[in-house]
Amino acid sequence: RDWQLSGDDQVLKALWPHVKRALEFCWIEGGWDADRDGVMEGCQHNTMDVEYYGPNGQMGIWYLGALRAGEEMARRVGETDFAATCRNLFERGREWIDRNLFNGEYYEHQIRPPADASAVDPGLRIGMGAGNLADPDFQLGPACLVDQLVGQYMAHIVGLGYLTDPGHVRQALRSIMKYNFKPNFYGHFNHLRSFVLNEEAALLMATYPRGNRPRSPFPYCNEVMTGFEYTAAAGMLYEGMVRE
Repeated sequence: RDWQLSGDDQVLKALWPHVKRALEFCWIEGGWDADRDGVMEGCQHNTMDVEYYGPNGQMGIWYLGALRAGEEMARRVGETDFAATCRNLFERGREWIDRNLFNGEYYEHQIRPPADASAVDPGLRIGMGAGNLADPDFQLGPACLVDQLVGQYMAHIVGLGYLTDPGHVRQALRSIMKYNFKPNFYGHFNHLRSFVLNEEAALLMATYPRGNRPRSPFPYCNEVMTGFEYTAAAGMLYEGMVRE
């Protein structure tokens, strides 16, 4: 995005070695995508202040966007081999996520506890949810998450196209509106901070329309945050969902 806004290839050339190292960090042993298949299975600390274990739409689609951006920048600076690597991982990851995480309505999280602590790079275990690796707390599980398509939102902004099946993207946004939107908050139980009250309408962070809510899901699941609403709404606008 910053390279596109500046229009300055010299900026890109100066930043590219660092961008490349950032992408390669995804592939370290015990890391997010250690097996380099285009899918993040590892310990993924994220903006919910927790660590997800296993593939999920939120982090996985962000990663697909990073791979596509890496491909475009690598081609621009003449690193065609690295561009091809990014493209290959993107294609494999996109196919897997659409086939395995989309449940017909939205993208879910497959919780995959690591075999033991040695399977996770110690630098990645920095927050909540890492106490018992055999049964980690604060996971998404089969949630309909308000931010499951944040990576797609960003990809549209920078002109990278669809990261996953366009039909799945539109259906997931419809599901967010169907399951997460509340016309008012009278009687809504929220165990943490309240940023919406009474007659106000908003999108919940997460819902479990198909059940199987984790015993201890990520702590903000019942909350509303306007930043997450913004990305969902902007994503809907890109799909022509103007009324929503």
